[in-house]
Parts: sequence; C-alpha cells; structure tokens
Amino acid sequence: MELSDREAAHRRVIQQLEQSIGERDRRIEELVPVTHLLREKQSALKEWERTHARTVQELEGETAKLQEQCAAQDQLRSQHLLNEQRLHERDEQIASLHRELHVLQAERRTLLKEVQGIPEKDAHIDRLQQRLKELRVTLRTKPDSATVGLPLTRQNRATLRSKEGPPKVGKNSQKDDLKKINGIGPVFAQTLNKMGTYTFIQIARWKPDDIEKIAKKLETDPDRIKRDKWIADAKEQHFRKYGERL
Repeated sequence: MELSDREAAHRRVIQQLEQSIGERDRRIEELVPVTHLLREKQSALKEWERTHARTVQELEGETAKLQEQCAAQDQLRSQHLLNEQRLHERDEQIASLHRELHVLQAERRTLLKEVQGIPEKDAHIDRLQQRLKELRVTLRTKPDSATVGLPLTRQNRATLRSKEGPPKVGKNSQKDDLKKINGIGPVFAQTLNKMGTYTFIQIARWKPDDIEKIAKKLETDPDRIKRDKWIADAKEQHFRKYGERL
C-alpha cells in the first residue's frame, strides 16, 4: 500500500517535471524567433552605426569645406573693404587735386589781371622822351609845296606824318612796350623789334598792305591782327602813355 502511494507520488513528480520540461521547451521555442529578431536588430544596429559613422565623416568634411569657404569669403570681404577704402582715398585725392586746380586757375586769372593792370613805369619820363623824339622827327621833316608857309600846327604835323608813312625808329631811339597791346606776346614783340617796329605810333599807322606784310613775317593770320585790334589798341596805349590822340 505504501509502495503504491510512493509510486503515485513519483509519477506525479515525474509528470510535473515533464510538464516543466515541456513548458521550458515551449518557452525556448518561443524565444528562438526573438533571438533571430534580436540578431537581426543587432545587425541592423551595426549597419546603422557604420552609416552613422560615414555620415559623421562626410559631415565633418563638408563642415571643413564650409569653414574654408567662410574663411575665403571673409578674406574677400576684407579685401573688398580695403579696395573701397583705397577707392575712397583716391576719390578724395582727385577731389583735392580738382580743388587745387581751381585755386591755381583762379590765381592764374588774378595774376593775369594784375599783370595787365600793372601801372606804367616811368610814364612821365617816357612821355617827355617821346615828345622830344617827335620834335626831332618834325624838325628833320621837309614840308612839300602844299605845306610851305603854313604854320606848323598839330594838323599840319599830322599831314606831314601821314605823307611820310610810319616813322623810322633807330636802335638808340625810345621804345614802347609792344606787349601791352592785346595779342602781342614776347615772341611777336621781339620779331616786330627786329623788323624795325618799336613804338605804338608805328603800329597805329599801319595800312592794310602793312598788315598783310607784317602778318606774313610773323607767320600769323592777318585776321588775327584785325580781330585783336592791334591798331586801335596801339592808339589807345599811345594816348595813355603820351596823352596824344592819333
């Protein structure tokens, strides 16, 4: 009787063990797919890690390129600012030069006016010497039959001078500053002196033929002499210097 109870107990234990083993096998069988899935997940994770590493490496390369581009852009910006500053300085220099040029031109015009307005030096002495020269020329003049016996008035003297033509002036006679006539510069004045023209009165008595000859020797246009009014200006300068109207 006791043996039967023990056998029954053993059988129950064996059954329980078999049930436990069956349960364990069932659980193992259930865990097998999970294990495969876990392995797949691990493989996918490793692949993702490799992809992530490549992405990070590529990102670092792009970041380095971007930094280089930013540095180059900063350098270009600095160069551009420097060029703008230099351009601004050059514009200021050009503006300063323009201002200086305007000032110099104004000074030049002022100097020209001052030169043109310089009072005649020793005007009184020149006037006396010119009158003495005119008297000597008048005394040397021989009156023709139409003027013999006439009083030597200012009109008669003018008639005699007009018949004689422009007076001859020697090297030792009084000379006028021909440069005071508008349009006559140092070169023209020197050439006129070489041609024997030294006084205002000589130019004042030029005839059209004289103008053509003088212009040819001066290598200039006769119209220029007429346009600048050399003859009228010579008469005016003669009046200013000697107080005599021609």
